[in-house]
Amino acid sequence: MDISINFITITLFMAISNLISLMPISISGLGTRDATLIYLFSLIGLNPETAVSYAFLVFIAFFLCGGLMGAFAWWIKPFNLNLKVS
Repeated sequence: MDISINFITITLFMAISNLISLMPISISGLGTRDATLIYLFSLIGLNPETAVSYAFLVFIAFFLCGGLMGAFAWWIKPFNLNLKVS
């Protein structure tokens, strides 16, 4: 994506955006993460399109890929719930 941000800055930005995305406003923090990253990226002079692209890649990498791996693991070895009430 050709984003030139140092490691400390992007770590700080991701920590802030992850905290904001934990608010129960949207599903999986969509929208709140984007708005937070748009604001934070604008502080260092990057355009909103870059922030939204980065937020989308973070969503794909962490939520969608993690969900697909979990679904595959569940398909391979399903968790058996034999709950007996006595």
